[in-house]
Amino acid sequence: MNLPDTFERYREVWVVDTEFGTSPGDPVRPVCLAAKELRTGQIFNLWQDDLPRFSSLPIGCGEDDLFVSYQAGAECSFLLAQNWPLPRNVLCLYAEHQSQWSGREGQGKLSWSLLEALAHYGLETRDVETKARMVDLIISTTEYTDEQATAIQGYCLDDVLDEIRLFVHVVANAEFELSQALVRGEYMKCCAKIEHRGIPIDVAFRDAVRDNLWRISEALVTETDKNYGICKGLEINRALFDQWLCTQCIPWPRLRSGALDMQADTFHEMAHTFPEIKPLYQLKTTLTLLRKFPLTVGQDGRNRCYLNPFGSKTSRNQASTNKNVFGPSKWVRSLIKPAEGRAVAYIDFCQEEFAIAAYLSGDQNMILCYESGDPYLTWAKLTGAAPETATKETHKEVRKRYKVAVLALQYGAGLKKMALQMAVSEHEARLLLQEHRDTFHTFWEWTRKMGDNAVARQEWVTVLGWHHHLCYEVSPNQLLNFPIQSNAGDVLRVATIMAERKGIEVLWLVHDALLIEADADHIEEATRKTEEAMQEASSLVLRGDKVTGPRLRVESKIVRWPDRFVDEDGQENWELIMGLISKGTVLNSGV
Repeated sequence: MNLPDTFERYREVWVVDTEFGTSPGDPVRPVCLAAKELRTGQIFNLWQDDLPRFSSLPIGCGEDDLFVSYQAGAECSFLLAQNWPLPRNVLCLYAEHQSQWSGREGQGKLSWSLLEALAHYGLETRDVETKARMVDLIISTTEYTDEQATAIQGYCLDDVLDEIRLFVHVVANAEFELSQALVRGEYMKCCAKIEHRGIPIDVAFRDAVRDNLWRISEALVTETDKNYGICKGLEINRALFDQWLCTQCIPWPRLRSGALDMQADTFHEMAHTFPEIKPLYQLKTTLTLLRKFPLTVGQDGRNRCYLNPFGSKTSRNQASTNKNVFGPSKWVRSLIKPAEGRAVAYIDFCQEEFAIAAYLSGDQNMILCYESGDPYLTWAKLTGAAPETATKETHKEVRKRYKVAVLALQYGAGLKKMALQMAVSEHEARLLLQEHRDTFHTFWEWTRKMGDNAVARQEWVTVLGWHHHLCYEVSPNQLLNFPIQSNAGDVLRVATIMAERKGIEVLWLVHDALLIEADADHIEEATRKTEEAMQEASSLVLRGDKVTGPRLRVESKIVRWPDRFVDEDGQENWELIMGLISKGTVLNSGV
């Protein structure tokens, strides 16, 4: 096969596919592997009985070789389960297809199967039902007949041949840039490592919760509802809640029908503005979680699930909110507990999205606000809403109002939603919006130009080359939000890659934070290295045409055995559940 000149640097270019079984929370179970080298046509097709004969993948995986697959994270998970080294250079066709086609089919389509990707280029594909039956056979069976083994190996090799056909079209696309693709490929390797490691969970307490869901739910409702009187059974009663809102003079969003909007996202937004709503939001999300408590924990007591890298149009991860410990109510995070002699650390960017907006736009007032350490209060000082001597303690309400305004604007909230989140009239929200425009006029001019250019080109492109096509009507809020969120995705990916290169064991990625693990005696050093990686990543992505860019601030929290991870926002519910168990309210907990 003749390869484009871009690939001349590689001695061997292998297209690889694997098949493996899965069980919730556990590492994958290798079944077979197929690979074909694109220049020589050499083929490997290894069944699970053959795998123990090898200590590494029996194909070129070094500096001068390229490893290509459709879902590189899946193939890397297979190699990790075999305890084989990962390839040096990875090209993930899924990530490249996502970037090349994101938005072109409308807003909804953000994930593609191999067959769907082939169909996009008018390439002949296999029968979907046949493929589904093969997948079901591989996943649901652990012992295969000779006939089944032959069929699975043939199916795996067919995937390789399909991926080769797709490879030709992906690398011929005008948007394909090999150097950027290799960054995304390395990130897919990192995600495989993260999913393979898993997060240490207090299994005994997890079991106590899972085995007593009904009792815990009843107790939580009873305890929370003491201050509200709005629940019936295990639900918030809409009519009683409406009456309570009226007595509290809280303006709640409503549906077109006039009924209260009872979506969890609405409770989440309102809890930011009205602290008295926060217990209800926590109750609602907890009750939803406790109906099934689907957190996936493996036999080794570690929480694992698919990170779903590049799952959103902004290129951010979109992991299941139910299966991973960071997805549901924040009290669930207290199930994280390092093993004896081990420790975890949570390293978080500080006001990352404000900083990205400031440095990418070059707005000196925004940069001043960020570098002050408190962008919200500094903005208030610039407008005269707070004196120069103001602090978080002396002007708490002013700071809160300006913080809510900043966050609302960063996430593209409209004027009505902004007013609601700030608990002010639309007129007052409009005045604050104008203050933001006046103070940060360079940012707004940059946003306008970015939006105009994106609409003219019909695409957004991040610093590191993620494409999202605007083949649909784009709202002003999306034009404001996309460059911030998408470039934040670039920063987190580079930070993850740099941390892994420094030998850090990254356990999970949380929007703008990394959870890591190390021996308790080395956790401070690992935390320091992770902080360096995150700051180096921000400098690289945000440097523009300069040699170096800004190093964003980070905060770290270390948790050593026998302590557990605690999130401040979920601490009240966690302590309530702990109290229920310690008092014997929850029976047969085993704790």
